[in-house]
Amino acid sequence: MRLAVVGSGVAGLACAHLLGPHHDVVLFEADRRLGGHANTVDVDDPAAGPLAIDTGFIVHNDRNYPHFQRLLADLGVSAIDSEMSFAVTDRATGFCYRATNLDTLLASRANALDPRLWRMVADIIRFQRAGRRFLASDVTGFVLGAPIGAELAERFGVAAAFTCFACAIVAETPGAFGVASSALSGL
Repeated sequence: MRLAVVGSGVAGLACAHLLGPHHDVVLFEADRRLGGHANTVDVDDPAAGPLAIDTGFIVHNDRNYPHFQRLLADLGVSAIDSEMSFAVTDRATGFCYRATNLDTLLASRANALDPRLWRMVADIIRFQRAGRRFLASDVTGFVLGAPIGAELAERFGVAAAFTCFACAIVAETPGAFGVASSALSGL
């Protein structure tokens, strides 16, 4: 069978790889390079010398990506363990945090007195509880294409700081930090 795969990101390349041995596969890519979010850029650092910096696919773990992990194993690609965390710095307001533990959450000691941080922590707890109830219910009513941050804020009653936290993690899109920064500066 002759098949077309549109897009050479991780999903497109995986499809072409898995279908290729059994079908006549043509891969279409609009960009001048293959890989989509799977991208490595060579940078000359004056202190460290040449560095290969991965700019794309940032999350990989066996719990959430078992099929991807199997594909890497089939291709003979090894992975090394690393720490994954999330941090925000809003230069306009000085609001910053890292969501690893209490010490990193309060990396800027001013956060201990900042109501935006404590509202966000309360929103995380509220969202986790509401999310569990929501997933156990009839999941209907989401508008496809609607801004996810606005949907979260309206449905779960959380503040902009939390919706940016959630959206930047969920939506691995260029500009996620810009969206977070814009919304945080409006607090």
